[in-house]
Amino acid sequence: MLQSPVRHPASAFDLFNVLYECLYEPSMHVVFQGTGEISVERLKTATLRLVAANPYLHTKFTIINDIPFWEELSKDLWERAFVIDSGIEPVPPDHMPLPLDVYSGPQIRVTLYQREGEDSNRICVTCHHGFCDARVILYLSRELFDLYHRLAREPDYIPEPVGLYDRTSRALLATYTEEELKHADANTQIFEDNWRFPQENTGRGIPNLAYLTLPETRMHAIKAYGKSHGASVHDILIAVFYLAMIRIRDNPQDYDSFRGILTSADMRRLLPATDIIYPMNYSIAFEIQLRIFEGAGLSDIIGNVTTELKYRKEGGLGPSCFTLFEDLHKNGISAVQTFFEGMNSKYESTGLKNPVLSNIGVIDLDWFNPQRKNDSHVLTLTDAWIIPCVSWPYCFLTVASTCNNRLTLIIGYEEGPYSKDTIEKFLKLMDVLLP
Repeated sequence: MLQSPVRHPASAFDLFNVLYECLYEPSMHVVFQGTGEISVERLKTATLRLVAANPYLHTKFTIINDIPFWEELSKDLWERAFVIDSGIEPVPPDHMPLPLDVYSGPQIRVTLYQREGEDSNRICVTCHHGFCDARVILYLSRELFDLYHRLAREPDYIPEPVGLYDRTSRALLATYTEEELKHADANTQIFEDNWRFPQENTGRGIPNLAYLTLPETRMHAIKAYGKSHGASVHDILIAVFYLAMIRIRDNPQDYDSFRGILTSADMRRLLPATDIIYPMNYSIAFEIQLRIFEGAGLSDIIGNVTTELKYRKEGGLGPSCFTLFEDLHKNGISAVQTFFEGMNSKYESTGLKNPVLSNIGVIDLDWFNPQRKNDSHVLTLTDAWIIPCVSWPYCFLTVASTCNNRLTLIIGYEEGPYSKDTIEKFLKLMDVLLP
């Protein structure tokens, strides 16, 4: 007799983050370069034991009778979490990794890229944005490497089971007052799309990526500029992103008109500090609008950007970013589907979609590496890149991250609908505009 699969209810935020697949391909990747020896068997064992320890990692997303679930996979399917790529293609970030299918699982994939030559081996950790956010993929990577190194000392070590945990937004909503929750609907921010990144057509194309890594001296210059203007690195990136968008569009109507972009915030900052991060989504998008005059440069707009971002992060991000999804979810899957159909119809009819800049922040390799870094035989990570979700029109996403005090900007896009030349020109504009 066949045993019924074990299913765990998916939260409203789970469902919405999965269904955003209608706007982009939601796989995220963090790629690590390292020195020292890589034990393939130990890396595979670490991956599978990590998957075994968390009941949600060894699931697939499914919808049964209009109810979303995380359904546990049979153990023989957990093997899909580890892949060896010995192909001839370049390694990431010079090549786009394969996406992860949230409907097949598991919810993490570790790919070991094996190539001939020094520093050619890379380890790529992949998750789906429907399952978790970018902070989690870094945390899971750390757990993976910690386990990998521990297995060298204790081959029989089994990590403590995580157990089921609350994937809803309940803990976050509890941080708001009754008054804030009461007026959440009235304070819901409606994104006002009023421009788009230039595209060739609105079809689908070939997944590709483009990236730019600035030398360490540039980060020193960016921080010095920020210090003199009371701005953070994130403030400067947002301002430069605005200016680059205006220049790449070359549309006079953009001047002296309000134009919006989306950026992200990790709402875990509202919760008590902890060393444990449960794999789920706590990141939200929010919009800022600016009016830029013709001829304006970074120094002309940085003050407005800094003021706006400070306001949003110091109380301007209310509970509506969660209650909107919770309320729609309560009304059933048909209400959720209607929400996405309306969103898509709006983009198709207007041809407008505000671009997105997400700053992941600093990837601290000391957080991942073992303490015995002087042993040349021990795997030691030396560089890392975050590869974002792949966009097609009208969505457009740029991700920033910093590793080894070097800033990297990466754009995942579908070539064809978007022009490779235009994407690379946009990155060059950001390079020129940054201090």
